[in-house]
This record gives sequence, structure tokens and C-alpha cells, in this order.
Amino acid sequence: GEEKNTETLGLLCERITIHQYQPSTLFQNRHLPIEISEMSEQYSQDSKHIEKLYEFDEHLSESTDKSKNVQDYKGIIELSNTSSKTKQLGAQLIPRYFKLFTGLATEAFDAFLDIIEEVDIAVRVQAIRGLPLFCKDTPEFLSKIIDVLVQCLNTEESVERDA
Repeated sequence: GEEKNTETLGLLCERITIHQYQPSTLFQNRHLPIEISEMSEQYSQDSKHIEKLYEFDEHLSESTDKSKNVQDYKGIIELSNTSSKTKQLGAQLIPRYFKLFTGLATEAFDAFLDIIEEVDIAVRVQAIRGLPLFCKDTPEFLSKIIDVLVQCLNTEESVERDA
């Protein structure tokens, strides 16, 4: 049983290596839900977005006059909703610089609320932990923040409630 499966898997790997089969030919022309090339492209885009977010963060943290870095903060807001990984990073970066860019407060807070609605619980917990920074700096968002926290208390996930 197991020996034969290992041998069959080895032969399949050998055939793939020798003939360089495309994914569609490996599975008798049945297409996978997501082609490997699409997955690779998506991963590459995610990596670029994450790298760009770190660049924006670096520019902002090193700048002595943050008002000259409005484009960097706008970039953080825009890229923070492109994937689960960028949302997790955005959940840290948006509140970090929030009080410095009052002209973008509504846009930044709305982007942050989108992050809180993420399916991935790790992203939501990261975002929930950033909420106190908004409370200190912008009391005008308190009622929205309270609504979010009430929803968190009603959740089935203890991790979210404990955040």
C-alpha cells in the first residue's frame, strides 16, 4: 500500500520534472480553481504591497516634518485593504500615524473599519487592538468605536472579545 503510493508519487514527480507538464495537462485538462500562475502572481502582488507599506512606514517614521508625507499615509490607507496580509499590517500602521493626518481622518477610519470586518480572525484581533489609539486622538469617532466593540462582545470568538 504505502510503498506503492510512494513509488507512484515518485514516478509522477519524475514525469513532471522530465516533461515539464503544465498544471492543466497533469489533471487531464481539468482546470484547477486557481491556476498556479495566478497564485504566484497574487503572492507577488501581496509581497509588493507589503514592501510598499513598509516603505511608507519608514518614510513616516524617519521624517521630521510629517506634514510633507501625506502621500505616504494615503498610500498606507489605500494598500491596507488589498489582501489579508496587508490588512494585518495596515491595522498597525493606520492608527500609528492617524493623529498626524487629521485631513485624512475619515478616510483612514473607514479603511480601518474595513479591516475590522476581515474574515481572518488574526487580522480582526490586530485591528481591535488598535482602536484605543483612535479613542485618544479623535473623540468624534467614539460612537462608531463603541458600536464596533459592542459587536465584538456579541461574537462567538473569545479571542475577539479578549482583544
